[in-house]
Amino acid sequence: MNIASFHKLWLYLALLLCSFIAQAQQNNAQNNKQILPTLPTAQQCIILIHGITADTQNVALIEKTLSDNGYYVANIGWKTGGKLEPISRNVFTEGLQICRSISDVKRIHLIGHSTGGLIIRYHLANNIIPELGYVVMIGTPNKGSKLANLAKFTMSEDKHNAIYGETIRYLHVGDDAFHTILPDASGYYLGVIAGTGHDTIKDRIYALVEPGIDDGRVSLTSAMIEGMNDFIIFPYQHNRLTKQDDVHQQIIAFLQSGNFLHNSIR
Repeated sequence: MNIASFHKLWLYLALLLCSFIAQAQQNNAQNNKQILPTLPTAQQCIILIHGITADTQNVALIEKTLSDNGYYVANIGWKTGGKLEPISRNVFTEGLQICRSISDVKRIHLIGHSTGGLIIRYHLANNIIPELGYVVMIGTPNKGSKLANLAKFTMSEDKHNAIYGETIRYLHVGDDAFHTILPDASGYYLGVIAGTGHDTIKDRIYALVEPGIDDGRVSLTSAMIEGMNDFIIFPYQHNRLTKQDDVHQQIIAFLQSGNFLHNSIR
């Protein structure tokens, strides 16, 4: 067996294992949750949250697709560097205010890319949203990312602090990592989107330090979370996940039905 064939076999087996893990977590989740009744999109608002060192433009194509399909969207920006508690509070104060100011809105969905998903988890762990609909996480490091731990060794301390500040520690892995104190997703209806693509040298370096399959930033097993209701994988790099039309269509499918369209994957 040559190297290319071995890699394909390993990739297939790893994906198969991930699918078994995901299915087990989904089966546990289905016992406590119900699909929501159908509502017109004009009665639904989405709080959309970008990831670390990014801005609202990073998820602008998701915003456009959702708006084109009739949803109200609050694309909320936040600045990397601070602690997650005030970041989450500010994001949701603004997002909920926008959605609740629209008189027709009866349901509020949450979508987070990367660290945006952790901001959602933190808020839902400490607050109740009566109008909560579905939650979608895209490339969220629910069990942390080793790349976050390694970042401080790739640049000077001053530069590291200037770029990431306090925020990056919430992405660390380890026994005392932030994700270990957050509850799972059993309290809300969640769809998780993950990637497997590598576009840059940094992506390939991450593949060397993180065993298994990843999107260049977050591994498949880290994207998974106990209590999720559905899980889908795309062959895209971490930052490209927000820019692909087929990913956008799966988000809409989940918001409409509580399920991804698995038979439509290329």
